[in-house]
Amino acid sequence: MTLIVLTTTVATLLLNDNQKRKTLKIQMQPSSIDAGTTGQIRITKGHQPGIGATNPSRGEVLIQGGFIDEPKGGTKLDDLSRKAIWATSATADQSLTVEEESEL
Repeated sequence: MTLIVLTTTVATLLLNDNQKRKTLKIQMQPSSIDAGTTGQIRITKGHQPGIGATNPSRGEVLIQGGFIDEPKGGTKLDDLSRKAIWATSATADQSLTVEEESEL
C-alpha cells in the first residue's frame, strides 16, 4: 500500500520498526504533482533527523522527484532500513509517498 504523507519542519514518523520489511520506497512528490513541493526532505532510519548542516544524524536528502528505493541490486534489505523511518522538511510542508512490503 502506498501512503501519501505531508511532512513539516517537525520530525514525522513515516514507518515504525518492522523486522519483516522486505522493500522500502520513498519519493518526494515532483512539483508537477504538488506545486508546493519545492524544498528538501531529510530521511533518517532508526532515529529522528538532527538539525544543522554538520550534524551526522541529519539523514539522506531528497529533492522534488528524488527517491529511495531499497534494496538495490537484488540484495536483502539491511538491518538499518528495517528500523523506524523518519522525515523532516527543510522549509514549509512537503509531500512524499511511502511504500513498504513485508514478509508474511
